[in-house]
Amino acid sequence: MPAVSLRRTTVPLTVLAGLALIVGACGDAGPPSATSSPAPTPTAAPAVTPSPSATAGPTGRPATPAPTSTASGSGNRPDLAAVRVATAVVVEGLNSPLSVDLIPDGSGRLAVAEQDGLIRIVEDGTLLPDPYLDITDRVSGGGERGLLGVAFPPGFGDAHKTLFVHYSDLAGDTTIAAFDAPAGSTTLDPSTGRILLTEPQPYANHNGGWIGFDPTGMLLIALGDGGAGGDPENR
Repeated sequence: MPAVSLRRTTVPLTVLAGLALIVGACGDAGPPSATSSPAPTPTAAPAVTPSPSATAGPTGRPATPAPTSTASGSGNRPDLAAVRVATAVVVEGLNSPLSVDLIPDGSGRLAVAEQDGLIRIVEDGTLLPDPYLDITDRVSGGGERGLLGVAFPPGFGDAHKTLFVHYSDLAGDTTIAAFDAPAGSTTLDPSTGRILLTEPQPYANHNGGWIGFDPTGMLLIALGDGGAGGDPENR
């Protein structure tokens, strides 16, 4: 039998402490202490097949699918099947109305812009016979052109007696104009119009049209994206 050489090996305390923790955790060290809870008996987890809509999370496991709507309205979406929409005729006699704006002078009247260049007033549910503003002689209507937008400035009335409109001129270009609008008036004088901005439109569609004021009093104008089918100019 060959001779066996014995040497003393020095083991760091941190390694010994780690080994002690491992042995204590994995070995059978007797009954648990009074403050520890007995470990539950492990059971086999059922296999889970991810749904086709589930996507992999950061760890590669399927993420929880987003909630979907159901007939009972559970999840984050309303129960659309329970929504009921009804329509009612408010006023008759309008021709191609494109916008409805409350005249902010305390009268409760509505200004309705018609595509051909008229702004009509609805008062107490009745359409007044005379137009609020008639600029049909300078508007090219039809298609996606015409009198497209109306805006009353903040403080309209005694402080700001101006009405702003957005229309397509006879050349089809975007025009922003302002008209004198005395408080309480039922008709405006078209000759008071002042053109503030014109913008060429390359095509007769997608011309935008909305205008309005933001909370700071800045007038915002929507011009559209240029138009024509297939976006020929890559706008």
